[in-house]
Amino acid sequence: GTPFVFTGVNGPTGNDDEFDASSPDETVVARQLWAKINARTGLSNSVVAFNDVDSTQIEIVAFEVGTAGNQIVVQINNTDDFLLKVPTTGQQGLDAQLTTTNLVGGDDLRVNAGNGTTQLNLTGMTERMPLGILLQDSDFIGENPLGDNASAVNTFFGGIRPVQSLLPLTASAGEEFTRFAGSPGELTAQADGAILQYTAFNADSNPGGSKRFRLFRGGGSSFMLGGKNPGGPLDWFSESMPPALEPVLKGGLLACKALLVRNFVEKAFSTDDTTTDGDEIQMVLLTNGIIANTRAEQQQNGITIGGIISPTGFGEGTAASDRYRIDGKPMFVGRTRVIPDPETVPMAPFPGRDETEIL
Repeated sequence: GTPFVFTGVNGPTGNDDEFDASSPDETVVARQLWAKINARTGLSNSVVAFNDVDSTQIEIVAFEVGTAGNQIVVQINNTDDFLLKVPTTGQQGLDAQLTTTNLVGGDDLRVNAGNGTTQLNLTGMTERMPLGILLQDSDFIGENPLGDNASAVNTFFGGIRPVQSLLPLTASAGEEFTRFAGSPGELTAQADGAILQYTAFNADSNPGGSKRFRLFRGGGSSFMLGGKNPGGPLDWFSESMPPALEPVLKGGLLACKALLVRNFVEKAFSTDDTTTDGDEIQMVLLTNGIIANTRAEQQQNGITIGGIISPTGFGEGTAASDRYRIDGKPMFVGRTRVIPDPETVPMAPFPGRDETEIL
């Protein structure tokens, strides 16, 4: 038969390698062609060929990554013995006979969250916010995860955005703990935390460790006090960056939830004297740090910006809560002052944690 001649695109000038394409064993022909493509010195810096044993198909892959590899052209001039197969979405038609095509599939992936510069006005924005024990202000460097110059800081109006996650079931009724929705009239409570105490309590290895919710800075943790089944964690959702947007995060994101609340009568722990008669409008701030994971995981799963917190361990390490008085100390008289006793509320247990580890 007529020898098949293959030409290395962008290869050196000179005689082309030849071999007999009329062999009755197609796998032998494919193996010979695979060997000659990889032996061609002019192609050694451009492409590499792959051929499985006993396979009639040869796959050609460019060394150049990203869209630059798509500029390499593959051409055949013997359509009687060879077929050029190209992954398509149907535009070519089932009966299309291609003899020349560019390599396909190369894509340029972003590897930086913006150009690396941080707005001066954003520097230090987290220094007054509560932070979990595993976080510091240097984790948040004003990146633009979407590379759009508009994702370094985002604010949203408050609304009911429940998280699509399962909460533990109560031991008495087997029902889910009441979920926090951030709606008006909900009752929440705060619990003290341990600041800069890095060692956690463990009955066997560290009985002297802290049982309290550990913080880098802030007041403590929060939990649901109202509803049919109080004692569950507070969880919230801010935004989602799906894989299609190709987010890039190298530092950290701080997901915050600000709540305008009215407090009740409060007393200090060391005395029965009333410290406040309540009905004061204050602000509660919940935060949760999302630390960068691998680029492959971000590309596959995207980035979900939200958080969860509870004194039993939900969010410990990355979440924190704190309360702030508002200038002028505005007042609002509530219709009732009857609230559940926080000390009698059964808390939602953290999965896998022994109840003896909870203060």
